[in-house]
Amino acid sequence: MHAVLDRAASVQKRVAAYLILMKNPTPAELAQLAAALLVEENPQVKSFITSHISNILSSTAPETMDLRLKIREAFQGNEIEMLMEPNELSRYFRLGSLEGNMIFESPKELPREVMLEMTLNAFGFDLDLIEIGMEGKGFEPIVEAIFGDNRFFPDTIMKTTLYATDKMPVELSEVLDNMLPFMGNDRKKRQASQNIVNEISHNVNKLIEDLKAQDAPEAMVYLKLLGAELGYLDTKDGKMIHNLLKMIPTDFLKRLLSSVDNELFLHYIFMDNEFYLPTGAGFPLRVALSGTFTPGVKGGLTFNPGRKELALTLSAGIEFVTEIGTHFPDYVHSGLEMHTNIYHESSVRAKLSVTDSKLRLSIPAPRGPIELISVTACSGSGTEDQMIQTLEPMWSGTSHEARNVMILNRQQYSISAELLIKSLQLDSKVSAKLKHGEKLTLEIESDLKLPETTSVQTLILKYENEKIEAELKSDVRSEIQRIIPNINATVKSLLDRQIGLNELKVRDVLAKAVANLGVHTVPVITLPERLFLNREAAVKYHFGQHYYTITLPLPLGGKSTKDLNFPTTLSTPNLIVPHLGLEFESASVNLPEFFIPGSVSLSVPTLGLVELSGKLNSNFYNLEAAVSAARDPAESYSAKFEVTGTSPVDLLSIKVEGSALVETKPGDSLKANVKAVLRHKIINATIGVEGEVEFAEKLSVKSKSKLEVISRVGVQISLEHNGQFGVDAEEISGDGNLEGFFKAGSVHGSGNLLQSVSVLPFRQEAKMNSSLKIDVAVAFANGELIILSNNTAFDNLLTLLNIAKITFKESQLDLNSHTKAQVLGLKIQNMVETRAGVEAVSIKIETSTYSIEERIHSLVTGALDISGLAIHSDASFKLTGHQAVHKAILKLNKDGLRTNGTTSLQSLLSLQELKHTFEITYKNKTATAQCKTIGEIMGSRINHNTELEIAGLSCKIKNHIRFNSKSFDFDTNTDGTTIPFRFNFDASVNGKDDTYFLHGDASHDFIAKVFLQAEPQSIAHSHECKISTHLNLDYVINVNIKSQFESMSDTLLIPSEQRIKVKIKAEVNDYAIEQKISAYNSPGRLGLEGSGKVHTNLFNTVSTSYQDFAVSGFLKYDKSTDTQSISLPFIESLSQVPDNIRITLVSMGETLRKYINREGIASKIQDIPHHVSDFVSNLNFERRAVQLKHALKTLYQENTLKLKCLISALDKLASDMFNRFSEALDILGELIVMGMHIDKVVETLPKHIKVLIFSIIEDVQNILSLIKTQGYTKLNEIFHPASAVNKLDSQIPAISTSLLVPSFGKLYGEFIISSALYNARTSAEFKNGSKRYPFFTACFNSKGTSANLNILSYDLESTAQISIPETSPVMVSETFKLTHIELTLDQHAWLTLNGSASNNTFFLETSYKNQVNIPSHSLSGTHESDLHLNMGLGAAKLSFTGHTDSDALQIKMKMKVNADAVALSHLEFNASVDTESPFIKNSFLVASGKARLGDMMVEIKASHVTSVVGAVSGVLSNAANIITCPSKVAIDFQNRGIAKINLFECFSADVDVQKDYAVTFNSDMQEISSVVVAYLNNYNYSHNFKASNNKAEMGIYAIVNSLASFGYLNAAEMFVPAIFKIPSIRERNLNDNTGLWRDFTTNNQPVDLRAKLVYQKSWFAPIIDLGLIVPSLGNLVSDVSFKSSILNFNANAGIYPKDYWMRISATTASVFQGLKAKLDGTTSLTTKSGLKLASSLSLENAHIGGNHESTLTLQEIYEAVLSVDTFAKINLTRFTIDATHQLSADTKAHPKAASNLKIKYTFDRPDSEAAGHGDAENTLKLDATLSFISVESATQITTDATLPDDIKLKGKMDNQANIYVNADGLKSNLKTTGNGYFDFKYSTFGFDISDQLTWEGDLDRIYSLLEINSNYTYIYYNYTEIAINHTALGKVELVPLSTLLAAVDIYLTQPSHSDFDVRDTQRGYILSWHGLNSKREIFSRWYNSSTAITVEYSDLPVLKGVFGFSSNLTSPSTLQEYQGELSVSLTGFK
Repeated sequence: MHAVLDRAASVQKRVAAYLILMKNPTPAELAQLAAALLVEENPQVKSFITSHISNILSSTAPETMDLRLKIREAFQGNEIEMLMEPNELSRYFRLGSLEGNMIFESPKELPREVMLEMTLNAFGFDLDLIEIGMEGKGFEPIVEAIFGDNRFFPDTIMKTTLYATDKMPVELSEVLDNMLPFMGNDRKKRQASQNIVNEISHNVNKLIEDLKAQDAPEAMVYLKLLGAELGYLDTKDGKMIHNLLKMIPTDFLKRLLSSVDNELFLHYIFMDNEFYLPTGAGFPLRVALSGTFTPGVKGGLTFNPGRKELALTLSAGIEFVTEIGTHFPDYVHSGLEMHTNIYHESSVRAKLSVTDSKLRLSIPAPRGPIELISVTACSGSGTEDQMIQTLEPMWSGTSHEARNVMILNRQQYSISAELLIKSLQLDSKVSAKLKHGEKLTLEIESDLKLPETTSVQTLILKYENEKIEAELKSDVRSEIQRIIPNINATVKSLLDRQIGLNELKVRDVLAKAVANLGVHTVPVITLPERLFLNREAAVKYHFGQHYYTITLPLPLGGKSTKDLNFPTTLSTPNLIVPHLGLEFESASVNLPEFFIPGSVSLSVPTLGLVELSGKLNSNFYNLEAAVSAARDPAESYSAKFEVTGTSPVDLLSIKVEGSALVETKPGDSLKANVKAVLRHKIINATIGVEGEVEFAEKLSVKSKSKLEVISRVGVQISLEHNGQFGVDAEEISGDGNLEGFFKAGSVHGSGNLLQSVSVLPFRQEAKMNSSLKIDVAVAFANGELIILSNNTAFDNLLTLLNIAKITFKESQLDLNSHTKAQVLGLKIQNMVETRAGVEAVSIKIETSTYSIEERIHSLVTGALDISGLAIHSDASFKLTGHQAVHKAILKLNKDGLRTNGTTSLQSLLSLQELKHTFEITYKNKTATAQCKTIGEIMGSRINHNTELEIAGLSCKIKNHIRFNSKSFDFDTNTDGTTIPFRFNFDASVNGKDDTYFLHGDASHDFIAKVFLQAEPQSIAHSHECKISTHLNLDYVINVNIKSQFESMSDTLLIPSEQRIKVKIKAEVNDYAIEQKISAYNSPGRLGLEGSGKVHTNLFNTVSTSYQDFAVSGFLKYDKSTDTQSISLPFIESLSQVPDNIRITLVSMGETLRKYINREGIASKIQDIPHHVSDFVSNLNFERRAVQLKHALKTLYQENTLKLKCLISALDKLASDMFNRFSEALDILGELIVMGMHIDKVVETLPKHIKVLIFSIIEDVQNILSLIKTQGYTKLNEIFHPASAVNKLDSQIPAISTSLLVPSFGKLYGEFIISSALYNARTSAEFKNGSKRYPFFTACFNSKGTSANLNILSYDLESTAQISIPETSPVMVSETFKLTHIELTLDQHAWLTLNGSASNNTFFLETSYKNQVNIPSHSLSGTHESDLHLNMGLGAAKLSFTGHTDSDALQIKMKMKVNADAVALSHLEFNASVDTESPFIKNSFLVASGKARLGDMMVEIKASHVTSVVGAVSGVLSNAANIITCPSKVAIDFQNRGIAKINLFECFSADVDVQKDYAVTFNSDMQEISSVVVAYLNNYNYSHNFKASNNKAEMGIYAIVNSLASFGYLNAAEMFVPAIFKIPSIRERNLNDNTGLWRDFTTNNQPVDLRAKLVYQKSWFAPIIDLGLIVPSLGNLVSDVSFKSSILNFNANAGIYPKDYWMRISATTASVFQGLKAKLDGTTSLTTKSGLKLASSLSLENAHIGGNHESTLTLQEIYEAVLSVDTFAKINLTRFTIDATHQLSADTKAHPKAASNLKIKYTFDRPDSEAAGHGDAENTLKLDATLSFISVESATQITTDATLPDDIKLKGKMDNQANIYVNADGLKSNLKTTGNGYFDFKYSTFGFDISDQLTWEGDLDRIYSLLEINSNYTYIYYNYTEIAINHTALGKVELVPLSTLLAAVDIYLTQPSHSDFDVRDTQRGYILSWHGLNSKREIFSRWYNSSTAITVEYSDLPVLKGVFGFSSNLTSPSTLQEYQGELSVSLTGFK
């Protein structure tokens, strides 16, 4: 406080101390401050404190309420003086959340300190968003040196202006001297300089010297954001400005203006980072990064007489410098440094020349090579004194000639392109073709030819309604021997290469490996002359008929704005504008509460059938694969797969097949089957899994799985498991048996594990048996269990070593396993280490496989302890020249979750690498995710980076994608941030592509940008899009097409300003179109602007030059800052209102007192205590009643009663008594309903009565205490108000008699059309021309000119003025002038209104002048008018007469108006208008009216009759009568027109139209009606619409009648022969013998329509105890009838609430059976023995019919029963459908429902030979209890049809599905079976499918099983048959946080005879009595084989038999060649 009152201190110090004090002031400090403020002498301090306190007092914020009260108490109501000099005095200001300070030290100086701060209140917290502050001193001399008198700025401006005016013409100089007189005086004093540049240079040098001589100013600037200081600038250097001016390159500016050979480069360092990292050696590692961007320009500007020229050339460069080294001060400074430069220089030199008459832009072709981009890299290493650098170019270019041809066929929807480069021997063709019919087919083919290499690629895409197909074919061939002539010799030298020092060669190692496989000869490795690679792939997907609905939860779902602490109100501050006398109080706007939806649903179609197949053929390997999955209607799922690989090297041949099937079996069981088979030369493996689940009284699960592996190397493995699991009401049981067998050479073993479990939950018993048998060594000693296993197997083909150890000691389990194997030259090693203890669990698994050049390695480690979970994964492989590395880490601990991974793939041959990294972290409620992909694939580079951060309610995302290839570049950036109440989004995308083909090239560029920023009080949005294309075909057809499209939009919405701007521009070569639209609203102006422009030569018929067509316009309103005072009448009389109110209250009080005395109310009040006493006595509470009686008497005698309070208190007492008795009765009713015994009721009831009585007594005591404390005081004040008169008068404030409103500004607009054919300009303006009184002016101008058509040229001018001064008369004037080649119109009119204050009389003077000039005619006329108005105090009269006469126009008009009014009595008027013209024979209008105040009746009458002559002659008449009074309203309008139309000599028409309207409103009836009658020759039409309401009913009625005569249509041919011809209707031959069209060809067609909708009121109203009469609902009925010569229709409907019944019926009658129909429907509700709702609906027709009946019953015990039966039938000539549906549901035992739908159909189309029939049935059952929910569905569909083109379809489909949900989980089964065939003309396709899906899950486990078994047969021409068998078995098992298991087995077979040739010699086989001979040979492209079987036997006394078998196989690979023989002899005796 001492610092605030210290007058010797500076203003800044005192203000800072004051702000600290006001944060929490005490009352004593505020009182001391208030006293000191009155005597404060420093105006700066006083102004600041005053403005700060004023802002606090005017605030409405809740947080300042306490401070406002303290300030008001301290100042004790004294007003605070406001110092209104904001530009010189210090002050504090606040507007909403924005506040700031401005502090002056002296009024004549600049402000010493300025501060601006914004605070946001969000979620209950105050956040300091931004704070900007500035402090400075010593700047006054600088301002004086720049802006002082005769200083730099004024002197320079004056000299420049004088120099410019001297160069202007004399006339313009004189105009400037008149506008700016001071210039003339200065011109005399100063002589204009002839060298303005020297003068300006002199002023600049003088300014610099002045600034040098000044003392150095001091300045400080700071910026804070969210409380953190972001920037701080403090400068005390006095030479700052001098040094800044030195930076201006004055020499360069001189050269730039005198020469075009100048260079200017700017250097921008955009990155300069340096940091140090610690190392193990102790020397810090220094890392420095820097980047510099250097744009440059070469050129200049030259000035020559009559010519100015600008030339420029652009260039740019980027340099990156990276340094990594060791830095140890004074000892070591060495490292690695790398420089990377990217430079671009354009050789295009653009010139812009400006002469006196034209502007020229030239861009000449470059004369030398263009350096598009240059990239250099320089790296070096060394110490601080020595650096070694290396420089290598990144790439070098080549030159080739290319030829490109593109063909586009729009009719065939095809496009093709060809590229030919002869120097590279490259020929490439690409074509695409689109076919659309029943199928949409897209074919894309590519043909590439290189030296000795060809490649053909074909892609075919097909789309139908129910499936999608894709087919890909590829054929690549290469003459390898020609490309590499000595490749076989190279291979041979490789085989002969020595390995190591053991003198072994590669050939020896290969021979040994082959020998181990059973092949004794080394294969000869040679390459064929031609290499080929053929690939085929096909995909087919069939959509299912059903959909899955997926519900996705939303973040913060279900939360409301209240839950998220969003503010509920928005407040506006208190705003005072003293200059305008305006004050706006603070206001609050309530924000509604809204909720975020919990989830969103998505529908996905189910799987029907998906098929994938592929084939690969090459010289070395062939591969075929097929996969399919299907879902049949029987709710079963099946899947199959088959992979077959064959090779000349038999070791590489393999076949894998499998199938899966999930199906539903009868008896509530689910069965799943999965099977897979692997066949290889070395190993054969089979795995099968079967499972079955039965849902009955006991849940039973059975499973069986078996694995068998057999290898030729002597290894055999067998593993089988059988298990079952059951659950019933009493027991949970399960058992399992696992058996295994292993054999490897001489080593074999077996094991067996038996387990059984039985749990009895209700008996609390459990039993488990387990038996394990294994052939291992077991040792147990000293409390330690050790299990060891050591296996070693040796064989010719396999070396295997396994060491395993299990140790359990001290509650810790250790498992170690080490396995080594060597197979076929491959070394395999696996190590497993696992340790599990009480405190930690760890695991390590390491697997490696390697050979000489190949390697696979995998390492997985994991640990779980008290610190968290950590998992590390590291894998890598190197195969066939490819390398891949994968690393991943996952950590979960108390700090959060963090996981990251990196995957990279690299090809050594192509040096291409693809790298993918990701990282996810979650810590401290903040989640971050980052994903990055970078690499190069097939010559294209891709870089993708995505970052996401979520912290609380804020989110930030960044996404960057960059794709670069030879023909296409793409780059996109996306940034988005969102925090509460703020959202920012910024995105940009750009790309380009260049395509070069044989005869030209094409290029495309596009750029798009989007920006959006949304805050609570502002929204900003911008969008920009640019697309350009260039097609150059100059090589062949000389076509060059350039196009460009630009679109831009900007939007800004803030409280003080709103604006939007949209711009669109498109160009195609020289054609252009441009559109602009903008709208804005600022404090000074509101406007809308738009323009459009087209540049084209399409409308130029004279030449080919281009023309511009433009349209523009705007509408603007300039707001006015002036105000207008409006006087409020009768305001002064309001001061008398309080006296009148007081007098009225006094009279009311006296009347009330007399009424009390007259009616004896006081005596009645005295009886109240007696009644209360008797009431209490009757209730047997004598003691309390006596006390109450004495208390009432005592209080009554001692106190005077207050009438009003007593009456209100007694009313409250009565209401309380009534409420409590009602509560007691309710409680009694509840007791009875609860079924209590009578003795309990008797026991409970007195307790409630006792409580009731005590409550009544307490209420009476409260009333008596109220009576005791108050008397007749308030009544005396009412009846004798004299004492309150002065008090009332003192409280009435002064009332203002005027109101200040803003003045009207200026409204104006303009519309312009500009073109080569026609130009037009239209403008309008309306503004207020005076500040003292209303004076408005308006003008309208429009002008059009045309050089070719003078008839379109015109000039129109119009003005209007309205003047309403305070003393002068009111004047209104108007002018109108039109100038045209055929017409000139000049019109002037004005009006003057004068008034006399002495006799209250007003006079109106008018004048009108009109002049029309037609060159061929002279038209003139006169108009006279007279108006008189006499107004007195009680009456007024008005008379007006007018006369218009024009002989030239033959127009005469007479007008007459009379009006008479008497105050508080009546008003009458009458008027008439009589008109004559050439086409109006006579027109007479008469109107009259009267209004009487006595009976409050208004009556108006008007009539009009007009007779017209000419081609249309007749009479038009109108009449209106209106009567209104308090008891009724009657309105009647009558309109009629009778005319005769003579258009042509042969055609005439008589027309008679009448339209009447009537409205009647009174207490008994309300009615509105409309009647229309129209006649046109023999055609007539009439309608009558009426709406009425009376005591009995309320309704709407309509009647429509018409009689059509079409005879006049025959005359249409006569009078419009040039347009069209309509033959006579009677000449039509419609080929109909039924008579249907006979009625349409007759002339008369009568139509009658009648309709009504009536509500019949009912007055049998129930009477409620309170006396309220509520009418019951009445009946609502409707009738409609339609009659015509073809059809009669009748319909009626009704709703009858009394009987709870609704009905609807409709019938049609016609001579045609197809149009006859009958519809009946009823709905009723009965309440006897519950509620029953019954509905029925029936339809009868020859072609369509049906019945529907439904009942819903709700019984008294709340049991519901629903029954629905529906039947529908459609019977057409060629199509019939029968459908029945039955639905039943009830909740008696438990909720259940059943539905059955059957559909049968037939069709027969003789015209297309299509016929067939089919049926479908669906059954649905639903059961639900408190413990489970069950749903079952079954669908059967059959069809048998013959389609066009002799196509036959026959099939059957069954689908069964069920789902069961209980507390234990969910189980579902879906099975689909079907069979059928398609019989085409030349082929047949048959199918037999069976799919089954089983799904079950609970909180602990989710299990799914899919089984598919399908067979397909295709027969073509009866000699080609293809059979496909597809089986699949898939299983998915998920245990949350534990296990995820997925297995799929697919088996697919498709034999094909194209690749195999099987021959049976000697007729296949020979069978005789003595034996059997058979031989079979197989020939294929991969191998040839022959097999022979011989059997010889004899049945002599000695039985002999010989069995012989031989096999021989040859192949290009010697590894697959083998020979084998087997012979078996048997000898025996009979």
